[in-house]
Amino acid sequence: MPLWLAQALAELHIYPHSFSKYGQAYCALQQKIRKGECASA
Repeated sequence: MPLWLAQALAELHIYPHSFSKYGQAYCALQQKIRKGECASA
């Protein structure tokens, strides 16, 4: 990656981020549990 591009992305606070559908589902479930919306927990 060119240095100028890396600097531009850093200024905009754009960083690499991995995505996991299982991780997203887990986080969504945890949020529901904390809000009391999940009856099974």
